[in-house]
Amino acid sequence: MDNLEKLEKSLDRVFSILNILKIALDKESFETWLKLNHNLEINEILPGYRLFITTGLRSFMEAIFGDSNLNLKEDYVAHRLRYVDIDFKDIPNSCEKIIFLKNIWNLSKSIRKATSPDEISSRDLLPIFDCFDEIYNNYVISEDVEKNQALLISSIFKLHLLFNCLLNGLPEGYYCSLLSNSLKDEHLNKSFKGYVLTLQYVWSTLLEGNSFENTIISKLHDTEYLNKLFGSKNTPNIYDIIDNSPLNPDWRNLDRCSGVINKELLEPLRDKYPMWIHPMYLYLNKNPEKELFKDFLKKDNLKEPDYLVKTKLNDNLLKKRLDYLFYWHKLYTLDTQGIHVFNGTYAVLTTLLGHLELNNILDDKIDIKILKLNHPVAHPYRKDAVHTSYAIHFGVYGEISDGSGWLVFLNCSVNFESPEFLQFELEDTLNDLKDEIELIEYNVDLNSFTKYLQQKSIKFDPRLLEVDSIDREFKSYHGKVKGRVFENLSYLIINELEEGITTWSEIINNEEIDILRETNDEIHIYECKVDSHLDSDYLEQINRKINAVAKEYDKKIVPHIIFYYGINPMLLNTIEENNIQVTHNLRKKFAGKSGFKKFKPLFEIIEYSPDNIMKHLTNPHDKFDLKHIR
Repeated sequence: MDNLEKLEKSLDRVFSILNILKIALDKESFETWLKLNHNLEINEILPGYRLFITTGLRSFMEAIFGDSNLNLKEDYVAHRLRYVDIDFKDIPNSCEKIIFLKNIWNLSKSIRKATSPDEISSRDLLPIFDCFDEIYNNYVISEDVEKNQALLISSIFKLHLLFNCLLNGLPEGYYCSLLSNSLKDEHLNKSFKGYVLTLQYVWSTLLEGNSFENTIISKLHDTEYLNKLFGSKNTPNIYDIIDNSPLNPDWRNLDRCSGVINKELLEPLRDKYPMWIHPMYLYLNKNPEKELFKDFLKKDNLKEPDYLVKTKLNDNLLKKRLDYLFYWHKLYTLDTQGIHVFNGTYAVLTTLLGHLELNNILDDKIDIKILKLNHPVAHPYRKDAVHTSYAIHFGVYGEISDGSGWLVFLNCSVNFESPEFLQFELEDTLNDLKDEIELIEYNVDLNSFTKYLQQKSIKFDPRLLEVDSIDREFKSYHGKVKGRVFENLSYLIINELEEGITTWSEIINNEEIDILRETNDEIHIYECKVDSHLDSDYLEQINRKINAVAKEYDKKIVPHIIFYYGINPMLLNTIEENNIQVTHNLRKKFAGKSGFKKFKPLFEIIEYSPDNIMKHLTNPHDKFDLKHIR
């Protein structure tokens, strides 16, 4: 298998997270360690202990959600969960994967809600552990490394990535989840001590004695030591640009320790064992029997969302029901006030047939979805009298995005007047195509539906009135963010590929150095430019920065310029003639390549036009998600 295929088939993430959870839930051993090393009881650190286990549960659920090897069926609802934020209780039990995840979440309820150590027990998760132990023992093989050693190495890497590293101020395993992030700063800060001590305990269990005692891991709990070690440095963070949420200094220091742990512990492991970025050793040699999952695929103890089961819906529940029917996509509503001819049955029919024909031309297998929304009206002769609106779904899918949407034809036909020929034609067409399309009918009051469209549709969104006034300011801000994002992307790639200590955005003698990399003999400085311009004085900029850095370091200075796009050959020659190393068209070199797909959100931010971003502002469900960046 090549590296990309290994990444898709690897089950290291699933089993390493379970291994970490088993260690953390061994309360007897943890209590002994805690008493011996810190003279504490679990009840004294309960909030943090609970947060660590919850982080593991969320990480495990995310690993299952992203896995395709266990053959848990998923539907379009599950697909959309990758792109929208929905309260977990509002997700319908629509496919095996969602049912599986909800049952796991229910099993862990007493642990997540625990108010005393006695309420936290590995017994609650025993069905999960037993099920996956069966898979591990009978269906999983390891390549390159003995299986249990492979599990150990993978657990070390995942403990570092998901529990030691932070994203937007939260443990990455907590933040990177299909579940909403509801932690308040007060609770997070109260949980720090217990979380770090649990993390230390798991580290000490995974590592041999010297590997624990002789690394910064043994000091993770020592806030005074870490404050002295890291001083008052406030390293810029790309997520601060996007989120602007301040980090508690103790949590920030924990995140900073991740870089030291990487150097002290992970880099030697990468040198010792064959791996590609992260361990990928554990694979299925055959598919597990679905019977193994039967208890997790039952709906008996699962509730459907209120908006699906209640017969009378208030405004909030109706909104959720309509959101679900439209799969949380953005909507485009045709003008029903001024273009009645285009908005009528003819428009629905021609749009549908054109959509089908385009699918045939492109040999596209995407299902065509149609919503038929009936609006009951009072009529003296017909009890079933309705106005009808239609909506047609247009699928536009990318590897990390879903730009699909619905075209809504509001109130374009009735069933209580003499129908037009085209109305018969449309109904016959929908009936003939029943095997090729997904047709859903739903009754909703016309006034309520119109109100919903005014709130949700691009056509009616009141925020569009503000767009013109903020457009210029937004484009200026976007340009600044794009530059900072490219600096961060370059920093992450250099940090991944090159040796030495790499820092981002340092001020040295009043000059901002985009990226600085120090090796034993050299100082490499990098200037990052999204675009190139023939009239820009790059040489003067670089020389200023060389002089500033030379005053601080008694080493050879090696200057670089990195361009996101390609550059003019004449400009390239001019720069290289001055002994400046040039990397250009970084986008072409790395975007979409094996090993760098985790950086795709950054590539997408850089290439996102302000016009498209402004459109996304009008849809609160549509989101650009940075949580998969690592």
